[in-house]
Amino acid sequence: MKTRLYTVHLLDDVSDVELVLIKEGFCWLSFFFAVPWALFHRMWWVAGAFAILQISIVIMFKVTALTEAGQGLASFALALVIGFSADELRRNALTRQGYHLEDVVFEQNIDRATQRFLDAHPELAIRMAVRS
Repeated sequence: MKTRLYTVHLLDDVSDVELVLIKEGFCWLSFFFAVPWALFHRMWWVAGAFAILQISIVIMFKVTALTEAGQGLASFALALVIGFSADELRRNALTRQGYHLEDVVFEQNIDRATQRFLDAHPELAIRMAVRS
């Protein structure tokens, strides 16, 4: 099975511990559904920027009367940029919310990565179990 790289982000308040894992690599969901993906992750400004960029491409090609193939190519290029930069945008959003990069984990899936991280940090596992 394929091993993936996950970054572990931790929000450690006095009363609460929150853990977010982000899989590194190309994000297919953001490639196909950039605005809904950003909204799902509560990245409002990013969703707005994606929508404005996508609308700008359409308007630019309508005003300049360039081909639909060119518009499709520009939209595809934008989708590629979004797909490759999605993880970084999400990490930046988490940093602004107070999370910090805690660790990097190699594992087959997100559940195993979470378990491996918590096995290596039993004090966090206990704090998270107590709050549940």
